[in-house]
Amino acid sequence: MVELIYKGYKIEAHSEQEPESLEWTAFILIRDNREHYATDQIFVDYKTFQSKEDATEHCLNFGKQLNNRDDFERYMVKIER
Repeated sequence: MVELIYKGYKIEAHSEQEPESLEWTAFILIRDNREHYATDQIFVDYKTFQSKEDATEHCLNFGKQLNNRDDFERYMVKIER
């Protein structure tokens, strides 16, 4: 897992290798931890990649693109603490 902080959100890139094709798939987890609630959301992009590095780079860029959307907050699930 590789992570970065972008606009106050933690973007985690998770990747795994498919055993049959040996290609890499990935998903991202975007987290926002504030004082009174936490939000987590998983986003999956069903593309495959030739390397783990390519999958990770794509995920981090995909997370940034999602975060830049005007309606991004509506996709986040709030969990009351």
